[in-house]
Amino acid sequence: MVCHSFSCMIAMHAYFRAPTYFLKFIFIGANPRYINEPITGYIGGFDQSDIDKLLSIMEQNYFVLASGFAEMVMKKSQSTRVY
Repeated sequence: MVCHSFSCMIAMHAYFRAPTYFLKFIFIGANPRYINEPITGYIGGFDQSDIDKLLSIMEQNYFVLASGFAEMVMKKSQSTRVY
């Protein structure tokens, strides 16, 4: 399993649920923690409040979040959205 960034964390969760499906992992640019730790100086990229907001949006309407995120990643405008 070759993974990059956040997909490394997803792969680890998959491994813990079904370890027989995986032989080896290659992690590229894995981030062990995404939450900033001001006390230690660790910069993960997000404050806890950012994560809480994201989780709240996911609970309210995951499909809207996923649609908007996919659009941002693919750099497509509203007019080219396909459902």
